[in-house]
Amino acid sequence: MTQQQKTPPRALPTCTAGHQARYIHDLRREGAGGGHLIECRCSTTAKHPTFDLAWAHWHKQHGLQPTAAAVEERSASNVLQMKLFAAGRA
Repeated sequence: MTQQQKTPPRALPTCTAGHQARYIHDLRREGAGGGHLIECRCSTTAKHPTFDLAWAHWHKQHGLQPTAAAVEERSASNVLQMKLFAAGRA
């Protein structure tokens, strides 16, 4: 099975008709028709190389504005926190 329904990294809004959206990942390589897409009963996005691009396409396709929380969540994912150790302890 090449397509899997997955839990999206962030919440998916319903389409303009009110249908619940779902996130699908086609595991084939991109050249063979694989990629990430979002669909509901009445519409679907094209396949994209990343979830973020499919998510942006879904919002644009349905005239939705991404929430501030979702935009902040995306930018915070590249933050790495490291513990600092005290130097010079004897």
